[in-house]
Amino acid sequence: MKLLRTFIVYIVSFLCAFMVSTTIWLAALQATVLNVTVVKNWLASSGVYSKITDIIVPQASGPSSGLFSSEVTKQALAGTFPPAFVQQQAEQVLDDVYSWIDGKTANVSFSIPIDQRKAVAIQQLAAALGPEIAALPKCSASSPPQTDNVTCIPAGTDATSLTNDLANRSVNDSQLLNQPLTGTLFSSSSAGQKPNQTLAALNQLPTYRQWVDRLVLWLPIACIVCLIVIFFTAADRLGAFARLARRIFVGSLLTLIISLVMYYVGTYVQLSSSLPKSDASAVFVPVLQQILQGLGQELALLSGIVSLLSLAAWITLHRLRRSRHEHELLKSPVESGEENTKPAEVIEPDDKKKRQD
Repeated sequence: MKLLRTFIVYIVSFLCAFMVSTTIWLAALQATVLNVTVVKNWLASSGVYSKITDIIVPQASGPSSGLFSSEVTKQALAGTFPPAFVQQQAEQVLDDVYSWIDGKTANVSFSIPIDQRKAVAIQQLAAALGPEIAALPKCSASSPPQTDNVTCIPAGTDATSLTNDLANRSVNDSQLLNQPLTGTLFSSSSAGQKPNQTLAALNQLPTYRQWVDRLVLWLPIACIVCLIVIFFTAADRLGAFARLARRIFVGSLLTLIISLVMYYVGTYVQLSSSLPKSDASAVFVPVLQQILQGLGQELALLSGIVSLLSLAAWITLHRLRRSRHEHELLKSPVESGEENTKPAEVIEPDDKKKRQD
C-alpha cells in the first residue's frame, strides 16, 4: 500500500510540473502570436511593408515599352501603393483573419480598395512621365504624332497636356484599378472537392485557438487537483511538496533558458546572412526575428516568475522538512530515556527489628 501511494504521488507530481510548463508556453502564445495587436507591431517593426513594396513593384512593372520604361512604371507604382497603404490594408486583412480565428466570422473575406487609388495612380504616372515627355522634340511633317508610340509632341499641344493625357489613357485602359481586389480565405470546401492538406490544417485554426484558451484555464485547475491528491496521499507531505517545487523549478528554468536563447537570436543574430538571398527570405526572416524576440521575451517573463516562486517554495519546504527532522531527532533520545528509566524501589528498613536481632 505504501509503495502504491508513493507511485501515485510521483506520477501526480510529474504531471503537475509538466502542466505548469505547458501553461507557460500556452499563455505566452496567447499573449503574442494569438494577439492581433502584437502581430501588427511585429510586422511594422520588421520593416516588411517596405520590403514587400520593393519586391512587388519591380515584378509588376513589366518590360519597357516606349516612354513607359520599367523605371517609370516602378516609380508610378511605388507612389500609388506606398508602404503606408500596404500596411493599412494588411492590418485590415489581419483583423479579418483573427476575427475568423476567434470564431466571430465563418471565413475571411477581404476587399482591398485599389480602385480608389486610380486618381493617385494618374498623378504618379504623370509625374514619372513628365521628364521623359519634356525631353521630346516637337512633331514635324516628316515625323507625325503617333498614338501608340509617342516620339514627339504634336503641334498645338504642350508637354504637360500630353503627359496628363497619356497618364489618363494608360491608367483607364488598364484593368488593374477598375475594381477592388476581393477574395475569400479559409472558406468551407465545396461538395465533392477534396481540400488541400495545408488548407485543411489552416481551417482548423479556430479549433486550435479554442483549445489553447481552454487549456490555459483548465491546466491550473488540474494543478490544484494534483496538489490536493498529493496532500491526502503522501506520507511525507513536506517532502512531496518540496520535490514538486523542485520539478516545477527545473521545468521553468529550462523554459527560461530556451526563451533567452530565442530572444538573443531574434535580437542580435543576423539570420539573413546565413540563408540564401531571395525575395521570400527578405520578407520572412525579419518577421521571424520579431517573432523570436517577442515570444522569447514573453516566455522569459512568465518562466522567470514561476522559477523564482518555485525556487522560494522549494527552499522553504526543504528547510521546514529538515527542521522537523532535526526536532524529531532531538526529541527521540529524551523519549527513549524516559521509557527505559524505571523508578527505584524504596526499602524502608525496620530499625526496631534490626535492633532486636
